[in-house]
Amino acid sequence: MTDPSDHQHLLGLAEDAVRQLMSLGAGAAEAYVTAGTSVGVHVEKDVVSYTTSNSESGMGLRVIRDGRLGFAYTSDPSRLTEAGRRALELSRLAPLTGYTLPSGGGTYTSVAGLDDPAIEDMEPGEGVEMAGQMVGAAKDVHSGVTVGSGGVFFGHGSVAIANSEGVSISSHRTALPAYAYDVLRDSSRSPGFEFLARRSRDSDALHTGAEAGKMALDAQRAEPMEK
Repeated sequence: MTDPSDHQHLLGLAEDAVRQLMSLGAGAAEAYVTAGTSVGVHVEKDVVSYTTSNSESGMGLRVIRDGRLGFAYTSDPSRLTEAGRRALELSRLAPLTGYTLPSGGGTYTSVAGLDDPAIEDMEPGEGVEMAGQMVGAAKDVHSGVTVGSGGVFFGHGSVAIANSEGVSISSHRTALPAYAYDVLRDSSRSPGFEFLARRSRDSDALHTGAEAGKMALDAQRAEPMEK
């Protein structure tokens, strides 16, 4: 649909969608637009097994007519009119609740640190390197620790929302999560699991692998709870 980092463009799409929904006969309308892209590096038994890449975008539409709420979704902006008409048709089947949309026009709280350009610039090879560091950190805890499954993921995306009551806002964010599911070789005891997600490039894959390894090792000393 658009560049995931261009949240202002998404906001324009949302505002245009609201105007079109109102022209189709909605008493009130709201559009929520998203776009994002991500890369995943997957680990199985200490080895990077495969990588994935994903891009997605879409638009959710809410309409109110005669006190009834209708909703439709499309991932194809050229089918906005069709989706808007579907939302209006579905509103006829909804209960009469007198539902209203939230009003805007005021100031919105801004949250710092939601995006890091360094994540947007990451290449798949950097994710593979981080996954290798995660496995290495697990091995440093104990040579018998195996990362049975795990992964490093990174991506960025934007969201925008606008409605006929004055709401109009958008934002961009990045993400860099990593997880490790560690087991101790030749052991029937519980494994260890660690998950860490950050918005900045300083996400520590070493911590993820090491913490899961420590949990797997500590599980070997587990004792039954007293009844």
